[in-house]
Amino acid sequence: MQTNAVFYASDATVVTVTYGERWRFLRRVLSAAKEQGASRAVVIDNGSSQDITSLARTEFGDFARVVRSEKNTGSAGGYRLGLETALYLPETKLLFLLDDDNKPLPGCLAALCAELNSAGVPPDKLAAAAFRPGHTSGKVRPSAYQSFRLTSLPELVGKRIWRGTRPQSPFALDAAPYGGLLFHKTVCERYGLPDQRLILYADDTEFTYRITRGGGKIIAVPGAEIEELVTSWTIRPKFARTGQLRGPDAKLFYRARNRAYFETHCVKHNRFFRKINGAVYLTLIGLAALLTKNVPRLRLLLSAIKQGEAGKLGEVEEFKL
Repeated sequence: MQTNAVFYASDATVVTVTYGERWRFLRRVLSAAKEQGASRAVVIDNGSSQDITSLARTEFGDFARVVRSEKNTGSAGGYRLGLETALYLPETKLLFLLDDDNKPLPGCLAALCAELNSAGVPPDKLAAAAFRPGHTSGKVRPSAYQSFRLTSLPELVGKRIWRGTRPQSPFALDAAPYGGLLFHKTVCERYGLPDQRLILYADDTEFTYRITRGGGKIIAVPGAEIEELVTSWTIRPKFARTGQLRGPDAKLFYRARNRAYFETHCVKHNRFFRKINGAVYLTLIGLAALLTKNVPRLRLLLSAIKQGEAGKLGEVEEFKL
């Protein structure tokens, strides 16, 4: 595609996924996106216990198109269905992905469009990501083990010291979360759709890493900010990586399994260095499990890692959503 295309907020189709009883968050997200000029929204009702179709129709009319899935298929299945639905609409140009608790702050969508217009990269090789304080840096570390790498320790210490520092200029990412991502529909034609076998966790990393691994760019825009209406359990204060021993069993399992799959099968790595990182990580996590009396959860973590490294994906009977 040509790099001289100009995009506006009105070109954006919001794609979001909801579940459980989260209308109180979703309505704020949709309202904010509509106020910023998005023309329409595709909402995947991922097995919600609320009547999202009626609620959305009453408050947003034709702006929100709801697609009901009787079963919760996770973020991977939900976003895949949402993108498929949005791409089917002839008026869709830009896709604006938002979690159902990601409220775009004023100017967010305009700033993302401005980045797409000025980056000088063909639209089918470019995505702009909103700034989300508290989330990961978007850096993919080769040979890492559950995101742990010995050579990254100085960087992690630096982040602790300078964590209050806010970037001022756009910067490149290796991967990004779904929430706050804006891109042209041809990105999906070039790089594909989310892999529904991942269910949830790391599915957004795997999906967006295809862009940069395939020669494209993801640019984070500090001037485009997201308000997190709910703090994720994965970014609450924790002791180093022992956070992987917390949370519901299903979330712990899928997070560890999918991270192992991604690091083993999607990222070029040195087996020797990954084994070293793994040995250190497992020693630390093992000690933490003993100290906190979390040995059963350690066994679950190890089982998840083993399955991910073996490429065994899909929903597990024991951990249905």
